Amino acid sequence: MAPARSRSFFACGANPYPRNLPLPLERSYPVPLSPDLLTILACPSPDHAPLVEEIRDGSAVLVCTVCRTSYPIRDGIPVLLTDDATPGPNGIGVAVQSGAR
Repeated sequence: MAPARSRSFFACGANPYPRNLPLPLERSYPVPLSPDLLTILACPSPDHAPLVEEIRDGSAVLVCTVCRTSYPIRDGIPVLLTDDATPGPNGIGVAVQSGAR
């Protein structure tokens, strides 16, 4: 057990936690989303189509089932902002012809 430190130790500006340790900004492994959450999430484009989870370039993304636009998942949180999205083949919110993937 570590020795107890008095309040004066912290009051003098001493920091018991090192500052030079890098903090991970993003996980290097995909975090699965809850199936219940996937049933209520929808593409933010005007068609509001359902989203499915896929792995693209080693990262988990949510993909619109109509326009094929992909939205990143960062630290297990879906980022459904069109500014952060990767547009589908015809653009955000534009339906892909059937048979095309």
